Amino acid sequence: MKISNLNFTAIRPRGSLIGFANLTLDGNLYLGDIGVHLKSDGEVSLAFPTKRLGETKIGIYHPINKKTEEAIRKAIEEKVEELNLFNEQL
Repeated sequence: MKISNLNFTAIRPRGSLIGFANLTLDGNLYLGDIGVHLKSDGEVSLAFPTKRLGETKIGIYHPINKKTEEAIRKAIEEKVEELNLFNEQL
């Protein structure tokens, strides 16, 4: 699996939310609006887009296995580190 074209847009922190990531997976699939949260232990967690239909929340997309989620999380975490956002948020 190849993750490319990774972009991170920082926002003024709201709770643990520090920004949103967009990326291309295997050069064929664009994934956008991934919420990036900074947990109190310094780890990054991700929130994949959902849509509310009445009382029901429907996942727009999300990884189907832990290996894929971890690869995406690690790539985003490295991008956040590269932008030196950890020091600004802590």
